[in-house]
Amino acid sequence: MDKKLLIVLLMVFLVGFVIMGLNLTVDMLSLGAGAMITLALVIVLIIILLWPINPFGRNSEGETETVGIDTEATIDSRICEKTTSFIGIPFFLVFGSVWGKYESIFSVEHDGENVVVTYPGICLVSKNDKLRIIGKLYNGNKVRTENNVIIASRVENMSSGIVFNTGK
Repeated sequence: MDKKLLIVLLMVFLVGFVIMGLNLTVDMLSLGAGAMITLALVIVLIIILLWPINPFGRNSEGETETVGIDTEATIDSRICEKTTSFIGIPFFLVFGSVWGKYESIFSVEHDGENVVVTYPGICLVSKNDKLRIIGKLYNGNKVRTENNVIIASRVENMSSGIVFNTGK
């Protein structure tokens, strides 16, 4: 399991037990209605926190085989940080931490149309760089864009000689 996932689980269970401990009656063998409702809310909270969110992994109907294309970049790559998780305690201010991962986005020309390329990591590409891209091609309608999208697993910048590889 992922280390952050274990921390989230531990915090949820600790908060749940503290809340349940405050709701218990003097008789330790009988759980009151408040404790049962609290237990149900804690279980719902666990499910919400652990629900996988992956917009490209929902449906593979629009997915084609792995593509390998030699092309030219039409714009510079943009690197953004995608938030993956947050753990915090609200106490007047929120004390906590945000975890994220970097993602690179750029477009290339493929079969006479612009195709958006996303790479799960830092990928430095400049306009007019010669590229060799390997990844999965998705139909744009499935991911709510006008054109097709490539989720790249390997980008080789032949202009600079740098290779970006996710290892998958």
